Amino acid sequence: MKIINLKHREDLENNSKLSRTQTNFMKLIEELNKKNISKQIIETINEHIENLNSSLVSDKVFRKLLIKKQNKILRLLEKEYKLVVKNYYQNLWLIVGMTSIGLPMGLAFGLGFDNMGLLASGLPIGMAIGLAIGVTMDKKASKEGRQLNL
Repeated sequence: MKIINLKHREDLENNSKLSRTQTNFMKLIEELNKKNISKQIIETINEHIENLNSSLVSDKVFRKLLIKKQNKILRLLEKEYKLVVKNYYQNLWLIVGMTSIGLPMGLAFGLGFDNMGLLASGLPIGMAIGLAIGVTMDKKASKEGRQLNL
């Protein structure tokens, strides 16, 4: 079974943001057609695309709907197959590193030196650690063929 294509809406071509979003969604469909995905997941994705194809909404609303459906599809693929887009783990771990590693480290510096102005000094350290972890996980996903070329 194959994933159906998104209908190209020529009436919305004047909107460059929408055009870019639509192109990204079509790239996602192309990438997914290359992967071995179960029939059940393909049916779910096709339902999302049929919903988009049948919608007759304005530019802004369609763009929001398109982004929403794309994110739902990506979350489904990440949950079921661990398929992720490029730099997914890097972006995720950058934030996790800052909040769960950097802030406690900065708090320890602040309390240790009795200067709470040092609280923010842990953020770049946590950011660097998180970035390193994320890049490593992205490389691993790429080697295992779990990374979508988007």
